[in-house]
Amino acid sequence: MFCPTADAEPSVLLKKRPFEHSRSSMPGGASPLKTATRRDMEERIIEMELARKPGTEKLMWEVDNEGMPPLDIAVGCVTISGRSVIGAAKGDANEPCVNQDAYCALPNGFASSRGGFLGVFDGHGPVGHLVSRYVKERLPARLIADKHSRATLMENPRRALEAAFRGVDVELNSMDGLDVEYSGTTAVALHIYGRLITCAWVGDSRAVLGREVQKGRIEALALTCDHKPELPAERRRIEAMDGRVARLMATPNAEGSFRGGVNSAGVGEFGEGPFRVWMKNLWVPGLSMSRSLGDSIAHRVGVTPEPEIRTHEIVEHDRFVIVATDGIWEFVSNEEAVAVVAACDSPEEAATALAKEAFERWKAMGSDEVIDDITVLVAALTNIESRSATSGSQRSSFERLSQGSNGSLESVDENREIP
Repeated sequence: MFCPTADAEPSVLLKKRPFEHSRSSMPGGASPLKTATRRDMEERIIEMELARKPGTEKLMWEVDNEGMPPLDIAVGCVTISGRSVIGAAKGDANEPCVNQDAYCALPNGFASSRGGFLGVFDGHGPVGHLVSRYVKERLPARLIADKHSRATLMENPRRALEAAFRGVDVELNSMDGLDVEYSGTTAVALHIYGRLITCAWVGDSRAVLGREVQKGRIEALALTCDHKPELPAERRRIEAMDGRVARLMATPNAEGSFRGGVNSAGVGEFGEGPFRVWMKNLWVPGLSMSRSLGDSIAHRVGVTPEPEIRTHEIVEHDRFVIVATDGIWEFVSNEEAVAVVAACDSPEEAATALAKEAFERWKAMGSDEVIDDITVLVAALTNIESRSATSGSQRSSFERLSQGSNGSLESVDENREIP
């Protein structure tokens, strides 16, 4: 796993304007506003809830063996905890930055001998780290909870994933003692069954596929698009539920606030930073995405846990898939990420290289108070059944890429749908 050295200092500057890159207007991680006792209690609540439910690892012993060659996917996984420049400036070594990202890589034997599951989850808000951890355990577990669930996943993966997202969100919002009013998580979940990838997601984490379109030329194909509140369909849903989509003011008012009144000049279309979701007459919750799990206040005003779902049939020239949180995508485009991965010889090397590239770009920007958590999975699509029944090729994506590939790219729209 790539980790920055202990003495590495992020070369970023403090800004007056808070939470520029934060998903929520509430600070994340183990909030200093909460007592240690409260934080410990919430940790124990999550542990007890997970302990009393069957875990994914146990459920995977009940794989349905279809007598077919097993799915063979190699996965590289890297996660890097973010940096708080505010904490570093104060020299407070006792205030570590909590990594709110989580991931799940079950590339073989998920629900069936030909099944796999990949997921990343980017928490936000005071208990976002607990929410992402809970979702990474419960989402795949719900998909394979029993024989009926496994059958539904293989026969109708769209229906199974929709039900799993809804079910986990209900669990989060009904858990006694865990406050998710201002905390939640993104989620990108890929179910791979033979040659079919079904991708379900909420929020702004992404999945991107690398396809060799000509020898030595790799195309980036987006399996997801970011759920942003300013998108027309998302905005209509939010406003229909008495929510409001607006940016913060570009400069503070006389009281030093970046919010001002609801109709203050400079707020909304003409403000700065990301568009956020607010209650109609209040400056809460300030979520910068239009779909998420948890976030009970935002869900009252149009933010939804309903995932968007796309399917993709793997073809012979599909080489790898990247699944990553926003720590990658803030400063690295889909095409740039595919180029980095294509230049590597293994999924592990690729995940490390991409995480390191994103980390260095966060440092180089030098314009904000945080470096975000970074989590990336890179899966080589090996031993996937060929589209042609006669070719029968079982090839290593990275072996094929290393044979004369220079990792060059075709320019492709990041939000283009899979053909």
